Amino acid sequence: LLFNLIPERFRRKKTQHHLNLPDDDSGIVDVFRMYFGMLMLAEDQGHPRPAHQTPSEYQSTLERIFPQRIVRMVTEAFNRACYGHTPASRAQIDEMRQG
Repeated sequence: LLFNLIPERFRRKKTQHHLNLPDDDSGIVDVFRMYFGMLMLAEDQGHPRPAHQTPSEYQSTLERIFPQRIVRMVTEAFNRACYGHTPASRAQIDEMRQG
């Protein structure tokens, strides 16, 4: 209720996320989706990834927010998918989703 009394120009704007996912193998697209999902949740919690940091450099920040094991698996899979064009297997994707 009180929030509605604050003029629009003083309200914090919600970040609109637009995912630019590759049109590729599902083992690559799913990994991108999981990694970008972690990035969006981290940003929503006040920890945006600086543009100059690589996924591996940003990993320690993500590990303070999410379980270390999941962050490692998703970051490694993202690096393989993004830079090596190597898709994750269905078993790897299922393991990352289950935590």
